[in-house]
Amino acid sequence: AGQDIGFEVASEDWLKRFTVHSSPLLFVEVGYADGTTRDELAVNDAWVQCPAGGMAMIEISVDNEVRLPRLCADGVLVASAAGSTGYARSMGATPILLGTPALVLVGSNVFEPIGWKSAQLLPESTVEFRNIDPTKSKRPILGFADGVPLGEIVRMRVRMSRIAAAEIADVPEYDRSAKFAEVQFPPVVTGG
Repeated sequence: AGQDIGFEVASEDWLKRFTVHSSPLLFVEVGYADGTTRDELAVNDAWVQCPAGGMAMIEISVDNEVRLPRLCADGVLVASAAGSTGYARSMGATPILLGTPALVLVGSNVFEPIGWKSAQLLPESTVEFRNIDPTKSKRPILGFADGVPLGEIVRMRVRMSRIAAAEIADVPEYDRSAKFAEVQFPPVVTGG
C-alpha cells in the first residue's frame, strides 16, 4: 500500500495537445412484433437489414412524413457525421465533416426505387424505418446500433440525442481535414 508504481497523472499542458470534437450520439428506439421497445445510443450509425439471402421491404419516414413508401434493398442506415465516413460511405453516401449538424440516410444495394442512394437530413430530423407487413411477406428485418445486434424488429426510429454526446480527441499529428480530403478526392493512379 502507498507504493509508487511510476504512473504520473497527465498535466493539463499535455491534454491541451489534443483537438477535441464533440459529436452528438444517435438515440435509437426499436420496436418488436410483441409490442415491446428498446432504446440504445450509438456514436456512428444505426441500421436495419434483411437476413442473408433476402430483400427487405421498408417504409421510410422523415419527421412523420413518408418519404419512401417502399424501399426494396438489403437494408438502410442512418449515420451521424462521425459515422458518415465508415459504413455509410461504403454504402455510397457522401461523407460529412465531423461536427457538421446533419444526418446521413443511405440504402444498401437498393433495388427499388431505381437510382435512390442517399440523402442528407437536418440534425433535428427523426427517421423511422418500418417493415412493410412482416407477417405476410415473410421478410423480417434485423436492427443494429453501432454494430450491436438488436434482434428481429418491426420498426426503428433514429434521431440525434438531445442530451448525450461523444468527445473525439485527435493528436496534433492527425490532420482530420487532410484525411477527409483524401476520402473525397482519392489520388489518381496513372498508367506507366
